Amino acid sequence: METSLHYELAAKTYILWTNRYSIEESDLQNAAGRETFRTNLKLNYAITARISASLALIYSHGDNGTSNQISSGSLGGSSTETTFDITPSLRYTITQRCSVNAGYRYTKADRGSGAAALEPLQSVTSYTRNRYFAGITLSF
Repeated sequence: METSLHYELAAKTYILWTNRYSIEESDLQNAAGRETFRTNLKLNYAITARISASLALIYSHGDNGTSNQISSGSLGGSSTETTFDITPSLRYTITQRCSVNAGYRYTKADRGSGAAALEPLQSVTSYTRNRYFAGITLSF
């Protein structure tokens, strides 16, 4: 299920809010699926006719359910993963079909302690990441 709200404040200045609830494939080996809720909020602001700035806030929360069978009995468990991203960026329009952009993305992710016990390869329980990006967009 997904909902989206697009509210235009002025030309090239808008707010976009998207929410999604879904059952996705789990990242744990013996899990049936992962219930995930995602919400994204993006503000795009036209500074001039050619320059725009945007700020995106993204939140995601997922719950994995597991059901492992071991010869000595049953081992059940679950894990959760929560991710938060913040992304400010700038865009400069050169022509109608060409623009350059640059930005920064900060990510903070926390994984519940149950996941590390159930899947040894997933021993990382939380992390933060900083990414910088720049690029050219060509539209045809």
